[in-house]
Amino acid sequence: MTKVPSRSKKMKAKHFLKCSGAACGTVMFWNAKAKRYELPQTQRQALNSELFTDHPCPVCGALLERYAYTKDGQDKVMLRCSLLENRRGKCKEVAFFQSRGEFWSPKFGTLKLPEPQV
Repeated sequence: MTKVPSRSKKMKAKHFLKCSGAACGTVMFWNAKAKRYELPQTQRQALNSELFTDHPCPVCGALLERYAYTKDGQDKVMLRCSLLENRRGKCKEVAFFQSRGEFWSPKFGTLKLPEPQV
């Protein structure tokens, strides 16, 4: 890993770490609270394979991820595109909401997931 200087106002540190190996795109940023270098949030989430389904995004083909949120005091789960940059752009409308054991989307219809094996 090599230190790369940065002028970004979003970063607390004036640098980040980047893997210097060929075909390695890993970067790590300083977390001042934890006092250590960490992977970006999206890469940390990608390490948790339980978040991902076997179904592709209907727009870009990336895997759909489970996203937990709270609405009106109730915990809910939805499926969305797993690629952050696509969720902000072309996959903005990809959202499957959970209802009666199925996931449905106003734009893409119903998506049935296999029952989890216990």
